[in-house]
Amino acid sequence: MSKKTPPKKIGIVSGLHPLAGNDVLAKIFQYSSEEYGAVEDLEYPEVILISRGIDGFDNKGSINDKFAEKLLIAIKQMEKEADIVGIACNTAYTLYDYIKDKSKIPIVNLIEEVAKSLPENKQAKYLLLTSSSTRNSKLYEKILLQKKINFQTVDDSSQKQLDQIIYKIMGNKLRPSGLHFEKLLKFLGAGTYDGIIAGCTELPLAVSYIDPEFQKKIINSNLVLAKSLTDIAYGRKNPPK
Repeated sequence: MSKKTPPKKIGIVSGLHPLAGNDVLAKIFQYSSEEYGAVEDLEYPEVILISRGIDGFDNKGSINDKFAEKLLIAIKQMEKEADIVGIACNTAYTLYDYIKDKSKIPIVNLIEEVAKSLPENKQAKYLLLTSSSTRNSKLYEKILLQKKINFQTVDDSSQKQLDQIIYKIMGNKLRPSGLHFEKLLKFLGAGTYDGIIAGCTELPLAVSYIDPEFQKKIINSNLVLAKSLTDIAYGRKNPPK
């Protein structure tokens, strides 16, 4: 007997970079199958994906003056069809309050969802990896400190390496970027941490090419976003206000 179609339609804003949005989309369908038993077409959530590049947005996550305006245009397009929206870009959440106030549909706060996904363990310590812009905005630092989660950021030299890795991933050079990523993780002593927060939506794309011991420690922001959107679509979870 066929199950019912999930009641809410999902919107994904991508293009910042497009590979990240595609990864979130794939994870939505995988999670729908594994967690909700979706098999037939109508048992999966309906998803609208907008992939639109914004001039000036680069591997460092730099946001130019028109970024907010163009991001809002994409959100406004989603209002016509979607019930819940996720933005497949960590850095874009520096504009979350601005976009949320102007949107007629709820937007999942990826940064908050990643923080919520961390196990409640006061002894645990996490390695935080992001783009330069996200690092400079202290998006993650603010909420992790608020939740009293122990974490470590990287120095300027390692951040430069991270930005280079992100650039390779943006060019779809996943294996070379994975090898570079693994080398950096070893240098940072990532094995001594309880978890590695991949706080850039490009970084999870290279995870398949790193040591399995590191893979197990990755907190995948793409997967967190996909699960949150899917749980809302199926009605298990309430959308954000």
